[in-house]
Amino acid sequence: MGPSTPDPVALLAEQSPTGVAVVDSDGTVTYANPALARLLGRTAAGLVGTPLEALLHRDGPPAASLLLPAYGVQEAERRFPTPQGEVVGLVTAAVVPGVAGRVLYVEDVTRVASLEREVHTGHLADPETGLAGGALLRDRLEHALALRDRDPSRAVSCCIVAVPDEGDLATVARALVETVRSTDTLARVDRTLVVVCEDTNDRGMRALRHRLRGLAEVQEQGATIGVATARAGQSAFDLLNTARQGAREDLARRWADDAPLAEASA
Repeated sequence: MGPSTPDPVALLAEQSPTGVAVVDSDGTVTYANPALARLLGRTAAGLVGTPLEALLHRDGPPAASLLLPAYGVQEAERRFPTPQGEVVGLVTAAVVPGVAGRVLYVEDVTRVASLEREVHTGHLADPETGLAGGALLRDRLEHALALRDRDPSRAVSCCIVAVPDEGDLATVARALVETVRSTDTLARVDRTLVVVCEDTNDRGMRALRHRLRGLAEVQEQGATIGVATARAGQSAFDLLNTARQGAREDLARRWADDAPLAEASA
């Protein structure tokens, strides 16, 4: 990751459930985390030094399309050949201060689709954690969003805490139960914990993200966090997907954020 990357953040990248790569200006991979290696059926060491172009399907858009523009964040689906066939990855490309090159976050779209499927067809309660399941989460969100559409002054927000496959989801869930308000809905969908807050705006959600980042259980299990506040006409799944994108970009925010306490109080 380079000498400028703090050790705790490097550790977070290693534990991240999302594939992470750093690509230099020549389009060569200079860092790859274990999640990306698993996704592509390669080793992390074997990915380093590989041109990004060689990792993408030859019939798809060129690698250069993920490295432009020079600033900002872009998101696109790309096909990656693997020893088992191919995987379609949702790639988020970002410029992160202090990191030499473009940072790519790669998530298997089947994991993204599983969130939508679980929200539409899941259980009312999760048997492992005792939290609300996907069906109850959808019901609570749709009800809250319907009320918000009638009264735009109402805020409806959600926070997603994504726990890697190697992490202890139950441990993180117990920590969240002790942290969030009793009036919030806390649900489990696959490897994701979702907090629905019906009266918390953007500023409040940033503060919540800051509190959750500080939990030892969240740090130890390598969880990433994303928050979102509903906009007019936004569906339940759109809101969840916006927060999920925030969780994918959480590592970038931690790299770029030299003063998280100031961010939470902004």
